[in-house]
Amino acid sequence: MKLDINLGKYKLKALASFSKIRKEETIGYTNRCKDGKFIIFLDYDRTKMDWIINELEHLQDMYMLGDFHLFESSKDSFHAVCFDKAVLEDLIEIMRNTSIDPNYIRIPLYCGKKIWTLRLTDKKKPIKYLGKFESPHNHARPKSTAHINVVNSLFKLDLSYENEDKEEKVVLSRYPL
Repeated sequence: MKLDINLGKYKLKALASFSKIRKEETIGYTNRCKDGKFIIFLDYDRTKMDWIINELEHLQDMYMLGDFHLFESSKDSFHAVCFDKAVLEDLIEIMRNTSIDPNYIRIPLYCGKKIWTLRLTDKKKPIKYLGKFESPHNHARPKSTAHINVVNSLFKLDLSYENEDKEEKVVLSRYPL
């Protein structure tokens, strides 16, 4: 609803919207590491897999990133996770060089704790692990053991890398669907 009220020399403009109160919650894991660095989370909505693969290959070469792990979050929507650790400035630059939703990049920067979250529980169907998109640059950056362990546990995998940081804790987040 849009409201305009003339007040002499001034005009008051207001915009209001109504939305259903959501009582359902989901749980996600965040990309922040104990040392203040971040792993790379990319959330692709309504994007074809061949486009994503091409983009990930470009990112791996441009930023010397290791393997990306791909997950189907819903029809034509995917998560790409790279366990490589990066400082905030590098993370933002990497995300801005993708075709992910710009709001996924912006909102954590201006609201909250500068952490990005990927959903672990399903909206309608379970998240599915699709596989690993391998990189020749796996030794360029240290990797987050804690995040690797979360993915291994949830998807019954046995991922490991030589250059893991050996940290054990990941921050979980609960938020409305």
